[in-house]
Amino acid sequence: MMTEDNQMGTQEQSKPFRVLFRLEDITSSFWTILIGLIGAVLFMAFSTLSMPFLAISLFKFGILPTIVIIALVGAFRGPFSGFLAGYIGVAVGDLLLHSTIVSFTLQGIAYGLMGLVVGLSSYNFATGRSLAKLSILSLVGLVLTALLLVVVGIVVEGYSVLVGIGFVLLPMLTQGIPTVLLLVPVSARVIHAAELKALPTGS
Repeated sequence: MMTEDNQMGTQEQSKPFRVLFRLEDITSSFWTILIGLIGAVLFMAFSTLSMPFLAISLFKFGILPTIVIIALVGAFRGPFSGFLAGYIGVAVGDLLLHSTIVSFTLQGIAYGLMGLVVGLSSYNFATGRSLAKLSILSLVGLVLTALLLVVVGIVVEGYSVLVGIGFVLLPMLTQGIPTVLLLVPVSARVIHAAELKALPTGS
């Protein structure tokens, strides 16, 4: 017998592009874009906060609430919305907060990639297995984002490889891995519970 998660996986493979990206019609597209923009605003807001961390040599331990926003938007509203949250959050955030566009917005694409990866799957936040899948895909998206940031730094901004690894890749991973493995699924479960409480099903 197929489990609910297996059935969801089969359905994902057969989804047409517009359905997968939540762009089926005007109303759906409107909400997808709006939620992506809201995610971008939240990303910019959280990026201004100074989060506590523990630095040991090149290792920087802490959490990254900005990637939680990207992952949650992708998980709840799909890959396009997740990409918008990361891309616009970084690109517009750099423009508003630093009055510049960094690396031709390639850093925004790197962060948007995480939301895209997470949003490619479907989730049932009531089950632990689906939350574990969310953590795994968030981790995959994080690693791809970190690697792309390093590549952009080396190729576009002229970093040395050691600088890219030591000051971009390692801090991103040492802060990001605990965030995606713990904070992302917990936040998703809390939001799901709040949704159920706010919109109770009929008995």
